[in-house]
Amino acid sequence: MAIKTAEPEIEVNSSLVRLMTFRYSGFEATTMEGFISLMLRLGKTTSTFKDNSTDGVINFSWEEWTEFSMYN
Repeated sequence: MAIKTAEPEIEVNSSLVRLMTFRYSGFEATTMEGFISLMLRLGKTTSTFKDNSTDGVINFSWEEWTEFSMYN
């Protein structure tokens, strides 16, 4: 599945889409606010990965990982 954005496409599989939808909407239908949060988070995560990866692999120190995962 590809999500079209202003940036190049973000490639995600259906399992990730389900997990992110559940994270931002729970058992209810996704609200506009939830969808916007999901897309912002996905965009930020993709940008961070592209900026820090080499050949599809990313390496973070513990401090970098916790900062990224907790505050982005």
